[in-house]
Amino acid sequence: FFRPPHEVMKRIRARWRRLFQRGPPEARRSLLNADDARESYVLPHSVRKRMMDEDAFSRTEVPPRILEILSGVMLGVLVFAFCNVYASAVFMQHIYLHPHLQAGVGMNVLAAAVLCAVSVRYSKVGVYVASPDINPTIIHVGMAAHLVRSIPKENLQVELLPTMIASIALSTLLVSFVTYVLGAFGWTRLVQFTPTTVVRGFLACVGVEIIKTAVENATGSVFHEGFSHNIPLVFRLDFWLWLVPALAVGVPLYTLKRYNIIRSVFLFPAFLIIPIVAFYSILFVTGTTLQEARHTGWLYPEA
Repeated sequence: FFRPPHEVMKRIRARWRRLFQRGPPEARRSLLNADDARESYVLPHSVRKRMMDEDAFSRTEVPPRILEILSGVMLGVLVFAFCNVYASAVFMQHIYLHPHLQAGVGMNVLAAAVLCAVSVRYSKVGVYVASPDINPTIIHVGMAAHLVRSIPKENLQVELLPTMIASIALSTLLVSFVTYVLGAFGWTRLVQFTPTTVVRGFLACVGVEIIKTAVENATGSVFHEGFSHNIPLVFRLDFWLWLVPALAVGVPLYTLKRYNIIRSVFLFPAFLIIPIVAFYSILFVTGTTLQEARHTGWLYPEA
């Protein structure tokens, strides 16, 4: 289940050594990724043998069929968690969208089910997880914010939800059409003509937007345009009280996954189940009712 501490420290030290190892940029980049490093010609035989030994340790003796069932259950729960996260990112943008969060979760789950069925039938990729993606979700978050500003206030309560659902449906159809055309005509190879700085800049912007949206959903705060307008948030006690539980889950999850301290087949279910059990245990110990938890913002509105 756990890697021995000396193995964990050895992996961490090896990654730092590879990070600062001299050599061509291509070799350094390949060394940053342990998976790529196994096949890299720049690795000495002793290093390659040690990494193969680590792989042998990480292999599980669980029968293949049981492992497939566990993986399927884990991915199903993980995709459902993604559906909840993506729906909350969009439908928590305005108070008029809050009561319809369940509809947003249902839309994501339906999209995931259709995508899984189509991928299993037609995809030629053997290793593939079909689920809603964070990149369109970030676009939908921006669409929701734009609709809130553009719809007249007297019509906002009536028009916001149907307009948001129609916008999500139309944008999804457009993305599906463009993706199909790129794959059907083999135009995906055009990416070789895209400057790497453009791709990296886009990924960096998506990363910043993801962090911003995550912090807003965790704290209930809204970041405004202009850096100086957001400085007072950092000095508010309630901001950190809401953010600490998210960090308590996110930082250990990233660290354990980054250095492969716990196998993924155990890691993700544990981080989906343990925080929920801990949350309801705290409610029970403190005598807090579900209605009080919803009123204070710890639970979503009742369906």
